[in-house]
Amino acid sequence: MKSNTLNSDRVLLFLHIPKTGGTTLTNCIYNQQATNEDYKAENGYLVNGIYYYPDGFYKEQDLAIPDQVARALERHDIRAVVGHFSFGIHTSVKRPCTYVTLLRNPVDRVVSLYHHIRREEDTKLHKIVSGGISLEDFVLHLSCREVDNDQTRRISGIEPAFGACSISTLDKAKDNLRRYFSVVGVTECFDETVILIKRTLGWAHEPYYLPDLVNKDRPVSDALPKNAIDTILGRNELDSKLYEFAQEFLYERISAHGSDFDSDVRRFKALNAGYIAKYGLSTW
Repeated sequence: MKSNTLNSDRVLLFLHIPKTGGTTLTNCIYNQQATNEDYKAENGYLVNGIYYYPDGFYKEQDLAIPDQVARALERHDIRAVVGHFSFGIHTSVKRPCTYVTLLRNPVDRVVSLYHHIRREEDTKLHKIVSGGISLEDFVLHLSCREVDNDQTRRISGIEPAFGACSISTLDKAKDNLRRYFSVVGVTECFDETVILIKRTLGWAHEPYYLPDLVNKDRPVSDALPKNAIDTILGRNELDSKLYEFAQEFLYERISAHGSDFDSDVRRFKALNAGYIAKYGLSTW
């Protein structure tokens, strides 16, 4: 899985960490890599060559890939796999493949997750969170691994118990990013990320997008009380370090593309603004 020899024949594995802007990127991937054939796989579903991994927000403690999913990943007609999986599914893909992912500032991500769960009735913790539990108690007392260094967990491919992530988990995540990921983006540089993916994977079309699952009602992180921010950072110290690493990694890859990269991003921003103005925002 060498990132410097990528082409469109490789299976793209988008490791979608919840609440990082991944639904928007998933739509970009579908628009670029979908085929004209429509068929279903045994577990999850496969549409026009894009396999939507069946796992939802909440992970199982056991990261073993179910047999039905493993069989689906072996199919020769998959062009991309998208979803809330963890690192390691490439071992079930029988063709050359590469990962991409998005990381987000841990405070913003946890706040977004909290308000998503409060709003969405089909989420496991909705009744508790919507019943008035504070953001701090949500982070500290529900043993929800999705608020406990979840970015480090997913990218490391390791799933410790709540509160048990360690520096070795972080080191494994960093090593995986270096070795297996062709593009490591950050939510706050979404346009730069999609242009880097386009260039790296050789996408033929502009990756136009409409921002998806944007909750305009949640408070911005800067408006949070200091104790709430400190609580989130205390539970996500490793994610803060991984996020900083991801930013550096992104800037390093961008620099390798030369001086015209910034002008390409500016051009795309203008074009995509026109696309959004024409088709509108997708919000919830």
